Amino acid sequence: RLDSTAYLWKRTGTDCMNQPEAHTLLVALRAVTDIVAPSVVMKAEAIVPMTQLPPYFGSGADQGHECHLAYHSTLMAAGWSALALQRGDILHNVIAHSP
Repeated sequence: RLDSTAYLWKRTGTDCMNQPEAHTLLVALRAVTDIVAPSVVMKAEAIVPMTQLPPYFGSGADQGHECHLAYHSTLMAAGWSALALQRGDILHNVIAHSP
């Protein structure tokens, strides 16, 4: 599990979230991991809005070359809320609005 992947790269004057260099680091880490430990699966913990999550799988020429999996934090929270409130519509709405 890669903690706080959205904040891997720090840049003065920004909120440091989703910087392009973070994706470059993930591509490099994935390339090395694929060689030395090919059975390892990289799971991103990028607690970002769902619309900002797909790039953590890779994009453009690097599509599919970053993380294998990623937390869907909205879905996780909705699952607990749906259980606690006994309302399946909460999960349905989150899934319906996921890319």
